[in-house]
Amino acid sequence: MSIHHSLYSLESRVRNGTAPDSPAHLQTYLEVSQESASSLPLTARRYLYIHVFNVLTAAVADHRVARQWRQLCLDHACFPLHRLRPLCKTPQQQHELLLMKYHLAHIGPHMN
Repeated sequence: MSIHHSLYSLESRVRNGTAPDSPAHLQTYLEVSQESASSLPLTARRYLYIHVFNVLTAAVADHRVARQWRQLCLDHACFPLHRLRPLCKTPQQQHELLLMKYHLAHIGPHMN
């Protein structure tokens, strides 16, 4: 199975919280995304990490997903932001990163 197929399969499980008692799924998703990003050009790497952030925050915002899974995704949403920081070279990219951080800071209190 290709790394991109693995990433897609894991992404669906993470986004939908299909195994809320298995945090290893989330950790594997983050590891596979990092491994996948390492083989991509800079722009594609940026988009991948933005996508991973969006998957995590979508799970956090989805009230159909188990609360413990949403909290786990919230706790790990800083991973793609950390990876994005050195990839944001232009003022617009840096501004987009700042907006993502703002979104992350405000999504947590609204999990209930």
